[in-house]
Amino acid sequence: MQNSEDDIADCYKPFGNLKVVLDCTELMVQRATNLDARKKTFSNYKHHDTVKFLVGISPNLAVNYVSRAWGGRASDKHITLNSEQLMNGLTHGDTVMADRGFLVTNELKQIGVQLIMPEFKGRDRAQFSAKEAKNSEFISSARIHIERVIQRIKTFSFLEKVIRLNMQDIVEQIFLVCAYLTNFQLPIIKR
Repeated sequence: MQNSEDDIADCYKPFGNLKVVLDCTELMVQRATNLDARKKTFSNYKHHDTVKFLVGISPNLAVNYVSRAWGGRASDKHITLNSEQLMNGLTHGDTVMADRGFLVTNELKQIGVQLIMPEFKGRDRAQFSAKEAKNSEFISSARIHIERVIQRIKTFSFLEKVIRLNMQDIVEQIFLVCAYLTNFQLPIIKR
């Protein structure tokens, strides 16, 4: 279902055929005693055992995608490319917005989908040009809303705690329900 122009948040209107804004989030899980399980769940980023989810919001700021749970070791790229429902829902001419960690530009380009993300400075130069800095700020000011939605999801008390090992088989369903329940809360920005 396409969004009507009235449904789209003002911050996303300049971005053409924007279908989804993506970001990953991690939940702390209890350390497994099994070494193979720990290899999959240990997150170098969080320095803890975690499960990771890819979350997407539509241009009207509603959660419209939640991936299955992945071990904290999985990269944003790996999760995105292996999220079949998301990838199959993208069509030629669509636009996706994400943070710098989503290194899927080439893969999306192959199916005719544009990836919008803040600029990379790289190591070989000291700073952005004025145009790059302004463009990055513009994209970041729109992309920030996915982070605000994820913070809302994580306010559900079950998700604020370290997930016990005996709950790991249902954490995926619980996170999914919490994510979609945020669609019934007050909007994160005024229209």
